[in-house]
Amino acid sequence: MSKQIPPDNPYLAARLEWNERYGGFVKAANTWRIVAVVSLTMALIGTSYALYQSTQVKLVPYIVEVDRLGTPASAGFPAQIDYADPSLR
Repeated sequence: MSKQIPPDNPYLAARLEWNERYGGFVKAANTWRIVAVVSLTMALIGTSYALYQSTQVKLVPYIVEVDRLGTPASAGFPAQIDYADPSLR
């Protein structure tokens, strides 16, 4: 492997030296910044979807009628649900 010859210009030599010392740290910081933004985006999407699902009603009532001895007499889905209090709608 050949050794790099520093350029004659002191500004270019300083830039090469800075890149050798701190270039890895800058790349690592940029990588972690990207990981943080992607994680934040995924968390936001997941939270939004959870909130959306919480607004959807997926409860399907299943009615079981039992007699006095506790044995099931009939069961099934109700045709229509009538609420006793109209303010619950």
